[in-house]
Order: sequence, then structure tokens, then C-alpha cells
Amino acid sequence: MTEQGPRLRGIAARAGRGSPTWLPTAFLIALAAQCGEGPAPAAAQLPAVQLVGTLPKVIAGSSGVIKSKRYPDKDIFWTHNDSRERIFAITGKGKLIREVAIPHATDVNWEEISLDERGRIVICDIGDNFRKRASFTLYRLPEPDALDPAGAVAEPQAFHFRYPKGQGPFDAEALVARAGQAWLFTKELDRTRGYRLPLPEDPPPAGSEPVEAELLGETKTMSTVTAASLTDDGRHLALISYLCVVVLDLPEPFEKMARTPEGFSAVFAQPRRVRLGWLGQTEGVCWDGNDLLLTSENGEDIHMAKEFGEVFRITGVLPPPAK
Repeated sequence: MTEQGPRLRGIAARAGRGSPTWLPTAFLIALAAQCGEGPAPAAAQLPAVQLVGTLPKVIAGSSGVIKSKRYPDKDIFWTHNDSRERIFAITGKGKLIREVAIPHATDVNWEEISLDERGRIVICDIGDNFRKRASFTLYRLPEPDALDPAGAVAEPQAFHFRYPKGQGPFDAEALVARAGQAWLFTKELDRTRGYRLPLPEDPPPAGSEPVEAELLGETKTMSTVTAASLTDDGRHLALISYLCVVVLDLPEPFEKMARTPEGFSAVFAQPRRVRLGWLGQTEGVCWDGNDLLLTSENGEDIHMAKEFGEVFRITGVLPPPAK
């Protein structure tokens, strides 16, 4: 462990007091150590995480969150459980606005939700706790109208993928979509691998074989990744785990850097800002202007069930725009 070791041990000890008894301190230290160590540049600290609200009981397993692009100036976000083929419009404090059923979609294990630059939602059926799935699916559709309870919901386009032969399958809970592509980050205890997936305007015909994902590389400077989000300009990548929030500040848009294995490695060599601390079963993160919004499940999957999932905010992650 690096010179941060004593500080990480302290964080893990504090986390352990509020975490399930079966999570050993050594495990928590291992997670914390992957939030900003290794060959990456030394990490600066992010502002504090603030609890700002709770989620309704119908959203017991919030596994991803995005800011509405249909109503960018309103306090509207979308989240989802990891089951039941539905997404939910909520406020930034967790109040339910609308529940939307997604037609002709199957929820094996929805673990992420993203938005492309055209404002289309990408629902990510990429979870695989037991690492047995032969393929996984991304569903892309126009953002529904959160403010119209009877508003129509488009049938999503379906994109089916598989890992290359001899690789995986992996559990994954983090993905970003931009420029006709998606980047998936695996959820592993000692690293994250990055895979690139094509998202063309027209998906392959129904019944086609799943497309093979392209491995770009791996990093041991971040692990147990549970969600990801990019700023609109693509130059700030947020990644979270149960113990940390990491922001990578990039010199050029992510999609330009992460096109090759060398570029993917360069992303994780960039300056990073970190906030360490036990966040519970936090599996959703998105940008809201200069802030980050995070959502958590109610924790029953890690034996620390709460009555409600929670909403957190980190204010002032990015500087205000120049006047």
C-alpha cells in the first residue's frame, strides 16, 4: 500500500462500523486502495458528499441515474431498478414523477442507464452476478415525457453483445454512450476492464448473432465500478464504487481518447479527484451541471437493508462557467 495506506485503513475502519458485519476490513481496504492508487497520478479531493433525499419504496434497487435532456432546465432525472422493465422519472431529491414501462424489453439484470448526445436513453442489461450469461443487451429509445402521465413510449432498439471468446463473461454495472459507441466498465474486485461496443443508427436485424465487444484494456487504478457518467463535452468522467467517487479530468473528449488500447490507458493516467467514504450500495451517478448526483439501493443485497434508497449530491465538482 502507498503512503495513503494509514488514511485508507482509517476510512475502511469507519466504513466497517456502518457496513455489514460479513464485509471484512481487509476487503474494505482493498476496495478503498483501488479508488486512487496504483500508477495513476496522486489524487486531489472532491467536495463532500451530501445526503439530499430518499427514494420511494417502488424504487428499492436504483441501479443507475441520468439527468433529463428533454427538460434540461427542470429538476428531472431518470432511474431504474434492476428488475421489472420500468424506468422512473424523479426529482433531484427522489420524489417520484412518473413510472414508465418499457415495451418489448426484457430485464435480466438492468444495471446502468445512459444518455447519448442526441438525448436518447440507453438502458443497459449488463449485470451478471454469477458470470454465466452468454450475451447482454442495450436498449436505446427516445426519452419519454416525464411530465405527461399518458405520454407514449417508443419501442426500444435492441443491441445484443457478447464478450470475445476466452474472455468473461463479466458482471458490469457501468457504461457511457457517445458518438455511436458505448464503453462498458467491468465490475471486478481488483481492476476494471474497458470494452467498446458499436451503437449504429440501425441495430442488427432481429435474430442476428450478438456482436462481439472489443476489449480496449484494463486498469488497476479503479475497481468494483458500479456506475459511470460523462459530462456533455466528454471531458470529465465520473466513476463510482461503494467506497469512492472518482472524477477523471481529460484533455480531450473521452470518445476521442478511448478509441484504442493506448488511449484507454491514457484516460486512467489523467489527473483524478477522489472522495473516499462508505456510501452504501451506491449504483447510480450522473452529472447535473457542475454537480454530481448519486443514488443508492436500499442495501438488502449487501445485508444492510434500509427502508428507502437514498439520493446524494456533490456540489461544485466543476468550476462555474466563465462569464
